[in-house]
Amino acid sequence: MSNRPIKPYIERVEESVYLLKQVQGLGIKPSHTGYSILKEHLDEWVKEDKEWSGDIDFPMHYRRGKLTLSMSPNTVAKFHLKHFEFSQ
Repeated sequence: MSNRPIKPYIERVEESVYLLKQVQGLGIKPSHTGYSILKEHLDEWVKEDKEWSGDIDFPMHYRRGKLTLSMSPNTVAKFHLKHFEFSQ
């Protein structure tokens, strides 16, 4: 096990709730697949101390999100949505 400090549990919870509220504020509902995938990654990050970085698609909204979850106490969770044209 590494001796490097990890982001406290409560901070991961707060950042996760903030991101989910922001996504809902954009009109993306919890029933949408992309939202569910985002929540799954956030849940793993909070509960299992797992860093993750990757893309999440929101085809109903023509968006692709880049999610970066770090365990470093000096960084915040990042989620950037960009317009994306999905092929039919």
